[in-house]
Amino acid sequence: MPRVARKRSAGKQRRTFSLAPDVTSFLDEFRARIHAPSATAALEALVREEKLRRAQEELNAQISAFYDSLSEQGRREELEWAEFVHAHGMHVEE
Repeated sequence: MPRVARKRSAGKQRRTFSLAPDVTSFLDEFRARIHAPSATAALEALVREEKLRRAQEELNAQISAFYDSLSEQGRREELEWAEFVHAHGMHVEE
């Protein structure tokens, strides 16, 4: 009997993994918690969360590097701006 080719979702690549039982249990629990339609969707969500966490870490490192590089005068100016924003009830979006 010939195999019937199934249409794959656009842009997705098929992968096969062997996972430890504790990992599959975690994935199943995570899938249920986020109401993912499949283990694949749950795994994609976990990977995206990790990518977002790493991007946030990188951004935080860049911000820290910026402030660490400021001269004393630059620090004073930043502090003055922060005090101005706070005193005028302004909100800075993150």
